[in-house]
Amino acid sequence: MDRKHSNYEVQIIGKPLRCPHCDSAIFSHREVYLDIVSPNVDVDPFNEDPPEQLVLQSFTCNDCYNIQQFQQLTKGMETNIVCKQVD
Repeated sequence: MDRKHSNYEVQIIGKPLRCPHCDSAIFSHREVYLDIVSPNVDVDPFNEDPPEQLVLQSFTCNDCYNIQQFQQLTKGMETNIVCKQVD
């Protein structure tokens, strides 16, 4: 999902995303990358292996700037997040 500098209406598992604070339905989008470190593994600062990453889809309300984040899941051609550009 590569969307930048646009406004979107978003559906999460078929339901319209609404801001829980102001009830707006228009969001900007950004991807957030988080490094994952297993709690059962000793962290070696000299380890050159790249860490595993979790990619989240981050949606910021255009009215009040509240942020909601979701992990995108895909089964075949279906995805749990659908965005429709509105501007």
